Amino acid sequence: MKTVLDFVIVNWLILTMIMSVFWGFRGAYIDYRSRSNGYVLNNNDNPPLIVKAGFVILWSTYQFILNFTGSLAGWCCLYILVMKIQPNFLQNFGLNDFFLFFISFMGITGLLPQSIYGIVCSLEKLTGGITAKLLK
Repeated sequence: MKTVLDFVIVNWLILTMIMSVFWGFRGAYIDYRSRSNGYVLNNNDNPPLIVKAGFVILWSTYQFILNFTGSLAGWCCLYILVMKIQPNFLQNFGLNDFFLFFISFMGITGLLPQSIYGIVCSLEKLTGGITAKLLK
C-alpha cells in the first residue's frame, strides 16, 4: 500500500492535469455532439448559423470548465486524503476520510458534476414539497 501512496504523491500533478483535461474535453465533446445536431433555440426559431455556432461553443466551454474543475477537485481530495493517512493507513482512516474518498472517487471518475447537479435538483424538489405541505 505504501508504494501506491508514494506513487500518487510523486506523480500527483501529472495525473491531475492529464485526467482533468481528459474529463474536460470529454464533457465538451459530448455537449458539442448533442447540441450541434440540429439544435434550435425554440420550436419557432431557426437562428442563423453564427448564433448556433456561438451557442454551441459557449456551452462546450462551460462543460469543459465544469468537468475539468470536478476532476481537479477529486484529485485534490485524493491528495489530502493520501497525505493524511500516509503514516498509519488503517489507524488514521476515519469517517471524514471516507467523505474525502467518496468525493475523490466521484471527481476522478468524472461523475462529480453530475452528482452535485442531481443532489441540488433533489434538494429543490424536497424543499418544494415541504413548502407545499406547510402552506396547505
